[in-house]
Amino acid sequence: MNAVVGRTRAVRPIYDEVAIETLPGSASSNVHMSGDYRWIPAQIRVWGPIRDFTIIHQESGLMIRSKPGTVLPTDSRYSLDIDLATRVVLAYVPPDVYPEPRPGRGALGSFPARFALQNRPNTIALAGAGSGGSPRMVIQAWDSWL
Repeated sequence: MNAVVGRTRAVRPIYDEVAIETLPGSASSNVHMSGDYRWIPAQIRVWGPIRDFTIIHQESGLMIRSKPGTVLPTDSRYSLDIDLATRVVLAYVPPDVYPEPRPGRGALGSFPARFALQNRPNTIALAGAGSGGSPRMVIQAWDSWL
């Protein structure tokens, strides 16, 4: 196990990936977390094509919402990575546009302070609009203990 700021966490992450089949629409991931750490951080990464997306933690009702008009294009080199532990949001773009991930918090309209996974089953849903393609979301999290 790795020590991480007052807690220990599993060496191997729990990983799940979902895709929205038809836009507008949604897809849900079911992630069961263990441990006694109340709010388990995770990383959520979203690829397009998707416009005006939301990420909802259904058990808590908390929602991460993109700013109106935000679009992740079909090109898989574009994505948004949301780290629930550090609250850092990185925007990935093609290296010929910008060689490193850029700050991406400006793409979000809301990011609740307590948005994290819980030490029990978690249902995380990605929803949005657009046309063509199949947007996807990847969730990576580590069981955590005090």
